[in-house]
Amino acid sequence: MMKEKVAKDINILASFCGKRDLPELTQKALEDKYSLKQADVMVLFDGSILVGGDSDRGQNSF
Repeated sequence: MMKEKVAKDINILASFCGKRDLPELTQKALEDKYSLKQADVMVLFDGSILVGGDSDRGQNSF
C-alpha cells in the first residue's frame, strides 16, 4: 500500500509542476517511450543540477 501511495503522490506533484514527457509514471510508459525498464533518477523540478549529476566536477572536488 505504501508504494501505491508514494506513486500517487509523485503523480500529483508531477501534474502540478509542469509538462512531463511520459503520460504516467509507470514502467510500461517508460518502456513504450524509451525502451527502458527502469530509471535511475527522476527529476521533478528541472533547472537544477542534481548533486553528483556533474560527474567531472564531483570527481575533481575531493
